[in-house]
Amino acid sequence: MAYPEARKVVTVLFTDVAGSTALGERLDPELLRNVMGRYFEAVQAVVERHGGTVEKFIGDAVMAVFGVPAVREDDPLRAVRAAAEIGAALSELNDDLAEHGVEILTRTGLNTGEVVVGGAQSLATGDAVNVAARLEQAASPGEVLLGATTYAAVADLVHAEPVAPIDAKGKSAPLVAYRLVGLRPDVPAFTRPIATPFVGRREELGRLRAAFDETVATGTAQLATIVGTPGIGKSRLARELLGSLADEARVLIGRCTAYGEGVPYLPLADVVRDAGDIAALLAPVGHGNVAARLIEGGGSPEETAWAFRLLFETLAHQRPVVLVVDDIHWADPALLDLLEYVAASGSGAPIFVLCTARPDLFDTRPTWATPRPNATLVVLEPLGHDDSDELVDALAHELAPELRERVVATAEGNPLFVEQLLAHFADDPETDTVPPSIQALLAARIDRLEPDERAVVQRGSVEGRLFHRGAVADLLDDQPGVGGTLLALARKEFVRPDRSLFPGDDGFRFNHVLIRDVAYASMPKELRSRLHARLADWLDARNGHLAARDETIGYHLEQAYLLGAELGRRDRDLALRGGALLAHASLAALGRGEPVPAAALARRASALLAAEPAERVRVYPLLGHALRETGALAEADAVLAGGIELARELGDEPNELRAAVERGHLAHMLGTASADEMRAIAERALAVFDDAGDLSDAWQLMATSLLRDRNRTDQLQALLRAREYAIASGDTLRQISAWNEVGGCMLFGPTPLAEVRQLFEDELAWGRDRGIPSVEADGLLGTAYVAPRVGDFVLGRQNLERSRVICREFGIVYGLAEAAMAGGELEVLAGDLPAAERELREAINVAANMEAAHYVAVYQVRLARVLHEQGRHDEAATALEQAKPLQTAMPWWKSGRARVLAARGELDAAVALAREAAAQESGEQDPTSVALTLVDLSEVLLAAGDGAGAMEALSEAIDLNERKGNLVAAEQCRERMRR
Repeated sequence: MAYPEARKVVTVLFTDVAGSTALGERLDPELLRNVMGRYFEAVQAVVERHGGTVEKFIGDAVMAVFGVPAVREDDPLRAVRAAAEIGAALSELNDDLAEHGVEILTRTGLNTGEVVVGGAQSLATGDAVNVAARLEQAASPGEVLLGATTYAAVADLVHAEPVAPIDAKGKSAPLVAYRLVGLRPDVPAFTRPIATPFVGRREELGRLRAAFDETVATGTAQLATIVGTPGIGKSRLARELLGSLADEARVLIGRCTAYGEGVPYLPLADVVRDAGDIAALLAPVGHGNVAARLIEGGGSPEETAWAFRLLFETLAHQRPVVLVVDDIHWADPALLDLLEYVAASGSGAPIFVLCTARPDLFDTRPTWATPRPNATLVVLEPLGHDDSDELVDALAHELAPELRERVVATAEGNPLFVEQLLAHFADDPETDTVPPSIQALLAARIDRLEPDERAVVQRGSVEGRLFHRGAVADLLDDQPGVGGTLLALARKEFVRPDRSLFPGDDGFRFNHVLIRDVAYASMPKELRSRLHARLADWLDARNGHLAARDETIGYHLEQAYLLGAELGRRDRDLALRGGALLAHASLAALGRGEPVPAAALARRASALLAAEPAERVRVYPLLGHALRETGALAEADAVLAGGIELARELGDEPNELRAAVERGHLAHMLGTASADEMRAIAERALAVFDDAGDLSDAWQLMATSLLRDRNRTDQLQALLRAREYAIASGDTLRQISAWNEVGGCMLFGPTPLAEVRQLFEDELAWGRDRGIPSVEADGLLGTAYVAPRVGDFVLGRQNLERSRVICREFGIVYGLAEAAMAGGELEVLAGDLPAAERELREAINVAANMEAAHYVAVYQVRLARVLHEQGRHDEAATALEQAKPLQTAMPWWKSGRARVLAARGELDAAVALAREAAAQESGEQDPTSVALTLVDLSEVLLAAGDGAGAMEALSEAIDLNERKGNLVAAEQCRERMRR
């Protein structure tokens, strides 16, 4: 028998004659043939009576399958019943054999799993079949062993006991199995479905309503989450609450999808559309134009979170806002962060964030279950027996009492189980089967659809839970009647109309995601692969109307390739197209300041291009950069090292250098590369690159090498060249980086403070003009460095705090570290050493959380100086010890260590080390640093009794500070001279 090709979850039964060799020795050949023929007939009759199909006779063994050609929800139970009856069916045969002194005993194994049916043979062999055979071989005469999946499906309907784990060839772990003891009584059922009413959940509804009322009364944000297993009633409870709030609040709804990795804010697309004209709405609000740009065009996770918070606050000042986000167990971590951020804001605006989730959420975000203020967690348990009775009454008024109990028991308090059970019986009133689980129920319902209906459901499932009539029609070669079939499916409660993402098309949504999952799994991998590829082409033709285009199309091409690869077909074109789109999506995510999804997308692109090294090598620098931005520095280093090695094997010098340049920037943060090593890479890159963006990166690395050499003059020239190429490339991110680096170089280099101040004012204007908060924060930070050096501590503190506010709102983490370091210098100049210590410790904490070891060490050296000034010499020594990797590169470390040695009375060693530090700092490349080293030298010389030498060092420090324009530091040096 041949069946249409499909993937099905079936139950496989293997049974054979225990001790068949002895049987052959006791019976003559003719009698043995007759006995075995009657044995096979008896087994086949039992199997067919229970709805199974005998697939193969193998020697004295029989292989039968339940679920072909049509899946039934109780296939595992049917197979177990058949296995239990086989012994009884052989009783007549055994009576005839008694005179020969023999008895036929069978041993049987049952297993449930996925197989592919269709093609040349009705049933493809696979793991599910192999496990059933292994269980049969392990069974004793007269014993029936159930595999773990079969037992799970029938556990409430049979008596069974566990047996010792079974070692099986080809299995990494022993098989879990259960010995069948007997069957429990069974009951038939029948009814018809209607719309599901709201039953039970009154207490849960009251808690949610109280949380909303508190939001309105206090004008604060609240987070409420409804958590439960699939079908338990999360959406039904949410709908009931929203219905009661229809006249009291503005409701905005977003939905997460199962394949949204790398597209963190796509679930909020519906929210943005429902909110209306975002630009007009936010125009009167401070920074509203920035928020509108971020919402429409994207930004870093922190920027995006701030922008949405501002949007919801603006709406909530008009009317309380209820933000509903469905299925957040599929949400990207960045979206979860956004929801928590919005709910935690104390803005004075009534915002009620309502989420639904499966318990899987707690696997990825365990803190979501932690009690906290302004958060309500409603965990839905199964309905009680009385509530289940009420639900069955509402859906089926004429259900017989015995059938009612069957439905209630099988549903186990899951409202969707009740609803779908009744819909199943309405489709086939004569059936005497009861689905043991929602998965089996949905598979059975889909299998009973008309062929055209089943084809439409399957094609829709390829796009996802939300799908389009146009996509289905395209995947069915524009077969007529797709629209009518979808309406028929809507009537049968498989799908429902939903918003279309594309003009002129109709959108539909599966009534439950498990319907989509079962429909999708019912197709063989080859068909799914081809459909994903065709859907990618269809979506590509919707260019201009598809949100997250690269991520979505890249996902479908990725699935098409991976499914084909599992079958041994590696489609190079799919891999190349999908890898390119995912890589482009990763680059775009980096451009928005979203390194976590960028890294995820780049990883997927790299995996997809594994068999295409010439293309994969392009992804390594991108992935390394994304990982560096996430703080995964060790992983980034390993990735970049692999990229360099692969590029060398391919003879691809440009991509070798791209990876090497990126690794050079990483090495600066890790403190693992010398200036010479970085400069050599930069020089090679400058000789090879011709792209403006690549040249900008190379000049940036050259500048970093010069910084390591403390050559601020040439560093500035390199950075100015990098900025020229960044502007020529049109890459805004590279231009932002150039502003930041040029400003830092001029601040700490020999450029007079008057020119530095002007640069930061220009940067501030540039950032504000383009609505780039990170540039504005950096400009404010620069002026916060400059102002206290000329004695304006009020302006310095004001700008520092304004910079911090922006960094906090937009999550500019490194900016917070730099702000804390700037605060440390400001407080030192202001004479408040305890405040300076607090600032520097904060800088260390932020940098440590980023895993930026080099900057942690830099801040430790600065902290040691402040601790020493407070007379805490041992603590200063500890801080310097923690920064020991910098001892050869940073004169400050040596001069700081010299001060500690002098305080301990080790004067000869202190003087030698202090002079070594001053000699290393000779020149005027970094006058601020040189001046501080000279101050340290003066202290050590004074302790050693060399007053003249101390005065000479201080005089030189005063001269350097005055030429730089650092008037306050110069005056502090004079005060030291007076002391």
